[in-house]
Amino acid sequence: IVLVNLATVIVSYYSFRVIFKRAELALVAAIMYSMSLLRLVDLYQRGAVGEFTALIFLPLIVAGLWKIYAVPVDDKNYSRLWIMPVIGYFGVIESHVLSTEIFGLFTVLACLMLFKKTFRKQTFFVLLKVVLISIVLNIGYLLPFIESYMLEDTYIRSGQSNSARLTFCLAFTDLFKFFTKFVEFEGWRNYMVPGLGPTVIPAIILFICTLIKGIKKHKKLIIVSAVITVITAILSLDIIPYERVLTYLGSEPSGVAVIDSIARSVSNMVKNIQFAMRFLTVGTCTYIVFVTALLDQYDDAGSDTVILRVSEIIIVMLTVLQFIWAAKLTMNEMPYMNLYTMTENDKELSCQVGNYEYLPRKADGYFPEDFLSFEKEYTNISFHAVTGDEKGEVELPLLYYRGYKARNADTGEKIRLTKSVHALLLIELDSNFDGNVRVYYAGKVYWHIAEVVSVISFILIVVYGMRRRDNGAEE
Repeated sequence: IVLVNLATVIVSYYSFRVIFKRAELALVAAIMYSMSLLRLVDLYQRGAVGEFTALIFLPLIVAGLWKIYAVPVDDKNYSRLWIMPVIGYFGVIESHVLSTEIFGLFTVLACLMLFKKTFRKQTFFVLLKVVLISIVLNIGYLLPFIESYMLEDTYIRSGQSNSARLTFCLAFTDLFKFFTKFVEFEGWRNYMVPGLGPTVIPAIILFICTLIKGIKKHKKLIIVSAVITVITAILSLDIIPYERVLTYLGSEPSGVAVIDSIARSVSNMVKNIQFAMRFLTVGTCTYIVFVTALLDQYDDAGSDTVILRVSEIIIVMLTVLQFIWAAKLTMNEMPYMNLYTMTENDKELSCQVGNYEYLPRKADGYFPEDFLSFEKEYTNISFHAVTGDEKGEVELPLLYYRGYKARNADTGEKIRLTKSVHALLLIELDSNFDGNVRVYYAGKVYWHIAEVVSVISFILIVVYGMRRRDNGAEE
């Protein structure tokens, strides 16, 4: 947690410094981002490791995309502007699947909003490099994940793991109010709805003052960040009839196979987001960009100084006070929920596995109790088996996934391995078999090749970045 917080502060400060070029504004933005309600809930209430790790890299993506659109295309280093967003997307992809989907969706939206620049030859080529290099860099993860997602019969792919009713929806006032107490939530612990925070009202006042004064710079940045913030805020509200819409999309509404397949995929994708507040992972960052871009309209001289300093003080004070209050609530009033329990002898572990998203369907918790004589270490199982004149089967206490292998430990011969009716590994033995069986997870050969490609790509990017830095120092 300490390292995540430290990394978030450093990366956000650096990213906002890249965009606005002013240390005090980067500091204000980093405080707003690192102390946002969304991060506090993810870190200390939900324990959402993947999501709060992905949030480290989001400002890097924003800064990288900003450079691609803000730097003149005739700049001698323009073709190299893919590096920063690639690093950002690498961190997100390796951290959290849902954040990857949400960040990717709003990246496409931002590119479409700036379509005139997006489809310039130089800009389009750099964006294409971002996409292709990100894919190659993460191919060691993406290939097995996408293949398994498409081919494994899991709950998440079937649409059965999550209901059509998204939870953690916000009331309109939740977007900007100062939270002083938890909200009761049926079926789970009390929780705090992570809106944009109490700085929204001062930010709106600042926006009106800036419009009267006149916007001198960052016009497109302000427009794009404001639009995305509003969209994500609306999507997080409880006024959106998610249950009705998603149920309709999943019910084959058109009668046309292709259209219904697309509708069902969209329904499943949105259902898997689970929490409407997740849209604010992007909205929080774009809101901070919007506010900081407004502050950047005011100089450190003349009458602008008073407005700038007063605005900075109000925004920082409200952010810090809300964070302290929310942290106090979390530590003192949030009921402890015991999701993971280990017995006194440390031999049994029971835990909640969420909504079973990536479990194979038909996995019903059945454990083959009559199969007791075996040695197991992680996903490796060894046992001795004997069959008579007929073929035999052995069901193992491991969930079935593609990539498991079974061999005769004495001869090295492959043994047929399939999926049982309980979604467990099922070993099929020949008649008159008498030998030791070894079961292990090997994956696929081309998956391991993809891993090598990812490692080599990572090394080449590091070397390229170091050489670029050295060349820049010489110049």
